[in-house]
Amino acid sequence: MTKRQVYLREEDLRALQVAAQRTGRSTASLTREAIQRVWIDRTPARPVAIWGGPVVRSSMDHDAIYDEP
Repeated sequence: MTKRQVYLREEDLRALQVAAQRTGRSTASLTREAIQRVWIDRTPARPVAIWGGPVVRSSMDHDAIYDEP
């Protein structure tokens, strides 16, 4: 590993420290994981969409596909 210096806003550092304490991990470990997930892996952990066609209905009537013809 190579040491790097990162500048964080005070509120971001506090939130990172709280997350580290809550998870029992170091802030460095959480930072490395975030970089890996967001910038390097770039593969979704779960499906992002299951429909690739045009949008013909709004989300208000999403169950309409089960209606009788």
